[in-house]
Amino acid sequence: MKKYFFLILIVLGLGAQAAPKPKASPARSRPQPQTPVTPPGAAPAASPALVSTSAASVTESAEAVGGKTGDSLDVTITGEAKDEIPVVIDPPPLDIEFKDIVGLSRDGQTERVVNGPVEVIKGGELMAMALLEPRQVAGSLPVKIPGPPFIQMEIATGLEPSRWDFRVLDENNRVVYRQESSADLRDLLVWEGMDNSTPKILAGQVYTPMLITIGKAGKTDRFYGEPVLLDVLQYDQGGDRMIEFFNERLFDQGSADIPLDMAPPLKALLGMLRRYAGAPVRVVVHFTPEDRDVAQARIDALKNLLTDALLAEPAALSFSAAPAGGRGDVTEFVIPGAAR
Repeated sequence: MKKYFFLILIVLGLGAQAAPKPKASPARSRPQPQTPVTPPGAAPAASPALVSTSAASVTESAEAVGGKTGDSLDVTITGEAKDEIPVVIDPPPLDIEFKDIVGLSRDGQTERVVNGPVEVIKGGELMAMALLEPRQVAGSLPVKIPGPPFIQMEIATGLEPSRWDFRVLDENNRVVYRQESSADLRDLLVWEGMDNSTPKILAGQVYTPMLITIGKAGKTDRFYGEPVLLDVLQYDQGGDRMIEFFNERLFDQGSADIPLDMAPPLKALLGMLRRYAGAPVRVVVHFTPEDRDVAQARIDALKNLLTDALLAEPAALSFSAAPAGGRGDVTEFVIPGAAR
């Protein structure tokens, strides 16, 4: 009996040793972090804080792949990196003509402006400017009708010729004005556009100033100014104020329609007529043989414009037509006594 009891105990002991031990649950496994050992002379390892994964997530990934912790793991690590990139914005290239660059004032220029003639507005003219019409609205600065001097040419500093010759050429390269002298050259040469109180400059024509200098050694140089084209101009003659519009700009070709781009100079004309309200204004429409048939229609268009804008009686304005003469194909507006 004792013999069989010892045999049973031996069998049970061998069975207990052969039975496999149960595996620990993966969910309860907590691997302890290990501190990396740096060999002597080697660079320190990267900080473990840069890449971190939880043991639970690794175990769950292992279970999802094959259910065994001994298999390979597919772990995706997402990180962030910040860097500074310098951005340089180059300034835009300058595209400015040299002639558009304004230099410093020349010697004597300020003195000429301060001590030069000053236009004085009379009391009646000042009151006329102060009167406001009901339809007046705020807008940009009004356009001023060009008047004498019509041609101006600035002279560069440093020119000291022994003799100089200032000329004004028309569009046919003919000399319409000339001034010669051996005196010191001024910083500004002008042409009033008149010849013995008679207007010589014409509306609708191109004029170019030219300066010829002769140095002390006999060297000759030519300087050209900016061409000037005037579609409208004003001047005084015999005590009257004369305003002339070039017909090819005042009207559309072959018709009595007034283009929109002529509105600014026409507003300037209306301002002058209001300043001299009460004066009997004369309007003369000159015409070429090609525009003879539209002369009366142009008169009617101007009559409607002036009477409506000025609120003037028809008797205060006189209109007539005449063939183009020495002043060219223009329309004249004459304000009697405005130049006195």
